Amino acid sequence: MQESKYKFFLNKYVDYGATKCTNCDTPTKIRKFPLFISYANKYTITLNLPCKFCTNCELIIAKKNIADEFLKKAIEKIKIKFEPDNYEIIGTIDRKTFWKHNKRTISDLEIFDKIAPFIEILDFEIQPAGWYFE
Repeated sequence: MQESKYKFFLNKYVDYGATKCTNCDTPTKIRKFPLFISYANKYTITLNLPCKFCTNCELIIAKKNIADEFLKKAIEKIKIKFEPDNYEIIGTIDRKTFWKHNKRTISDLEIFDKIAPFIEILDFEIQPAGWYFE
């Protein structure tokens, strides 16, 4: 495995777009990251997923509903029934390895050396905007 690079947050809130970092409150940018995913502890999938990214914290924020949508398409190609809570996003891989894995020119055993696992997987509680009683 490679050295850990990023922190990760899987945003399960549909209405929260993460225009600002949940950690340091700086504006986020949209970037595509090749993510390494383990599905049902049996299959390995790589997705080039659009995510929000904070350059200060090096925090990747992926929306769960978008990840589910991309993953469902990939799983249906293998002819398996998709279950939305049966996967784990483990880390990132470099783009060259991503393309090799998608073309199946690299084995699953070889790809494990190329994974950069996340430093930390975060979980934030988001409170929608509005007036609240104390």
